[in-house]
Amino acid sequence: MQLVCGGKELSNAKTNDDGTFSMMMDPLLLDLASLLSGCNLVVATPLSNCNAKLPSTGGLISTLNFAGITSVGTQTMANIIPSGFHFLPSI
Repeated sequence: MQLVCGGKELSNAKTNDDGTFSMMMDPLLLDLASLLSGCNLVVATPLSNCNAKLPSTGGLISTLNFAGITSVGTQTMANIIPSGFHFLPSI
C-alpha cells in the first residue's frame, strides 16, 4: 500500500491478513485538506501476487476520506480511510 501525493510516494505500509493497515505520516508534510484532495492510496504490487485469478498488470487506486479523530494520551491522530478502490490497467 502506498500513499501517493503529486506523483510522489510519501508513505507505505503492508496490510495484515485481514487487509487492514496503518500508515504514519509527518503532519508538517501536508495539511488535512491537501491530503484529502491531492493524494491517493495505491496498490501497485501485481494483483496476481494476492490472488492468481487477478491480472498481473495494473493496480488499485483510491481517493481518501476523513473518518474522525483519535486521541491517544497527548497525541491526536486523524483517521483517513480509502473511499473505495478501483482497478487501473496500468499504474
